[in-house]
Amino acid sequence: MTQRIAVLSGRGGAGKSLLTCGIGEALAGLGKTVLLVDGSQGLRSLELYMGLTEGILYTCPDLAAGKCRAADVLVEDENHPGLWLLPAAQNLPSDKDLKENYGKALEIIQNGGEDVPSFDFILTDCGGSPESQLTLAALSERPVLVVLPDPAGLRAADKLRKLTAKEPEMIINRFDSRDLAKHLLPSPGEFQEMLPLPVLGIFEENDGLRRAVLTGGDVVREMPEFANTAKRLLGQTVPLPLLPGLLEDASVLAAQTPEISGKRESFWSRVFGRGK
Repeated sequence: MTQRIAVLSGRGGAGKSLLTCGIGEALAGLGKTVLLVDGSQGLRSLELYMGLTEGILYTCPDLAAGKCRAADVLVEDENHPGLWLLPAAQNLPSDKDLKENYGKALEIIQNGGEDVPSFDFILTDCGGSPESQLTLAALSERPVLVVLPDPAGLRAADKLRKLTAKEPEMIINRFDSRDLAKHLLPSPGEFQEMLPLPVLGIFEENDGLRRAVLTGGDVVREMPEFANTAKRLLGQTVPLPLLPGLLEDASVLAAQTPEISGKRESFWSRVFGRGK
C-alpha cells in the first residue's frame, strides 16, 4: 500500500525541497520505490536537486488534463534506481486548480497500469502559501512539518500545525549544536514544549551538505540523518542524533545561565520575557 507524505513548513526557506529530495533518495536506497511530487507551482526546484531538468517534457497539469500518459510525465532518476519525479508546472494555478490537478494526477498515477511503477511512497514537496500547502497536504495521509529553530519559525510552524487536518510529525532543520550549547537555541525538549509532535529527524547545519547541493554531490552520504529519517518513516527505531561536543560545552555554560526562582531560565522565557 502506498504511503502519501506531505512535507510542509510554516514559512518559506525552511528546506522542504532538499529534505524531500534527500529523504526520497534514502528511501530508494533502502529498496523502496518512491515518487517525489513537486508542489511548488511556478517555483519548482526538485528537478534541480535531482539533476533532471533535461528530462522534463510534461508536468502535473498536463497529466490531469489528459495531454499525456502517466508514463510520459514521470521522470526516473537514473542515479537512484526506484526514485521518480512528477514535475510541477511553471505557471501559478488557483488553489482550486491545484487541488484538481494534483488530485487527479495522483489518482491516474496510482491506477497507471503496467507502464507506471507501484510506488511504496509518494512524497509531496508542498510549496507556496500556507493555503496552497494545506490544499496539497489534504491529498496525503501523513503530514510532516519542517521547523526552523528560531522563535519566528516555531511560531509559524505552530500556526500551520493547528490548521492541518491530521496531527503532523516534525523535522527540525538547520539546527546548530554550537548555538544550543550557548543557549541561543531551544533544545529538542524545548521544541516539543511548544510543538508537542513526534520528531522524525534533526538536521544540523552541515558544510558538506551545502557543497553537495552546490556541486550536485551525494546529499545522503554527506548527511546520514537522511537515511535515519527514512528508516523512522519505515517504522524502525533509530535514535535521534546526539549533538557532538554539546554536553561538555553545555555543562560549562549552564552555571553561567540566569536563573528564575532557583531554576535555570529557559530559552523561551528569555526570548518572550524580554521587555516585560
